Amino acid sequence: MGDAWRLEEGEFENVPAGGEPSEAPVAVNRADPLSPLTLRAIKVTADAVAAPADGVATVLVKVGPIPIQMEDIPCALLSQFCDGDFVNAYAELLRVRQMKIKSSIRRKPHYIFSTSFFYDQLVKKGTYDYAALRRWTTKEVVLMAHKTFIPVIITDAHWFLAVVVLAAGVVEFYDSMGHAQEKMGKRIARWAKKQAAKHGLPKKKWRVDAMPCRVQENCDDCGVFMCRHMELISKGESAVGWGGSSSYLRRRIAAELLSGSL
Repeated sequence: MGDAWRLEEGEFENVPAGGEPSEAPVAVNRADPLSPLTLRAIKVTADAVAAPADGVATVLVKVGPIPIQMEDIPCALLSQFCDGDFVNAYAELLRVRQMKIKSSIRRKPHYIFSTSFFYDQLVKKGTYDYAALRRWTTKEVVLMAHKTFIPVIITDAHWFLAVVVLAAGVVEFYDSMGHAQEKMGKRIARWAKKQAAKHGLPKKKWRVDAMPCRVQENCDDCGVFMCRHMELISKGESAVGWGGSSSYLRRRIAAELLSGSL
């Protein structure tokens, strides 16, 4: 079972002699964040990182409007940095799950999942530009959401998560390297304050809070940790103290993207 992810015993499905492997596309028990990955997931992810015979990158799957190409999946390998398509596709999976929850009978919190293009448009070459997001905010009053999740990349080298919480008048940020991103948080708070005024929402003194979260142990895991923090927070769970190896988390996210489901 050796492969590029170097999963350990217990992180993948062990089918006893005469038994049948799970048909699930990702994990034996989808609800368990540390459930063994199915043999189906192991094969699909292994095939996805094999170089195409003709050397041409192909689209493996589309997650909403975002195409996942063969060149994107190796981002999930150990020691690799996650690119924008990888992160944005995961945010799209969370958005789809949120839509399914909203359509259920029981009322659930309303969340919005943006892509990394949000901050890229809000701040171009270091210059704040509120008007650049006008089209993104015309379809709905974004701040009416309980929380708005915004993945942010710094100089194409580090990911962190910003979460806008209207009721508290706060922009929370979760940085798995423990760096203070207050300047970026203040720009998002500035946007939130203007959005609130535009839509006649109650005035608040917006602030920026650095939130505790699990800290990565190397310089490459920020993207996968940010995806995990986004998933946990959206379920009302803590971003601190969650378990699992980086290799398991990376391969599980790759399997989720390729299956188009969480």
